[in-house]
Amino acid sequence: MPELYHFYTDAGEHWRYNDGKRTETLAFLDYAPQPISRTRWKRDLKDQSITLRVPLMLDPFNLFVTGNPATVLWGEILKTTSGTRIVAGKVVSVESIVADRVHEVRLMVSSRKLLSDVPARKFAPGCQWDLGDSGCGVVLNDFRKVFAVVGTISDHGLTVTHPDIGDEADGYWTRGYLQNGSERAFILSHVGNVLTLLNPFVRLTNANFELYPGCDKSTATCEAKFNQLSHFNGFPKVPRKNPVTEGF
Repeated sequence: MPELYHFYTDAGEHWRYNDGKRTETLAFLDYAPQPISRTRWKRDLKDQSITLRVPLMLDPFNLFVTGNPATVLWGEILKTTSGTRIVAGKVVSVESIVADRVHEVRLMVSSRKLLSDVPARKFAPGCQWDLGDSGCGVVLNDFRKVFAVVGTISDHGLTVTHPDIGDEADGYWTRGYLQNGSERAFILSHVGNVLTLLNPFVRLTNANFELYPGCDKSTATCEAKFNQLSHFNGFPKVPRKNPVTEGF
């Protein structure tokens, strides 16, 4: 019996395939036939993963053609007859093998997360919250700007220009991100009404961009830009210079 492959993003996009020769249906959802193959599940402590081989032009793996996207892509493999989950995890890498016209997709099995080191709190000058998370206090939608995609993107896809971007001082959007559908692009710089992006968008699924500001993790930005100094989670007085290795 063929196996079912379900890939999805946190934004609610779904792609469903099976490795057989005809469409399979489970719980009223269709899984299209595709020439997909996979390795056995590695279950050692260092590498609990599965490698899939999928057609080169198959969605959504073209998101990875220009680099690892900000979009988190999840996957699960199911039994056709019962829908029982065989394995599930996060797509951590996609390697294009053009000669064979395939992508090799590495799926890290969810149980592997339990083996990851738990990061300890750092005593560093910068704030340790991510902008907009539960401890930060900033509601990102309060700072969001929305504008139409049409006519804003350069030919190479790495700069976006729109008059509304210039409403804020230079640097305001730096370290933030631009979003379209489930795709995000990190903003390297903001000057005037122009944004420079780390990566181009692979596909534009929405008519509008959503623009979110960045944060440099400093107390000055926390207070002046976001008015959330009471939530600052850093140690700004910690010395930045090590007197043992660098002298006084």
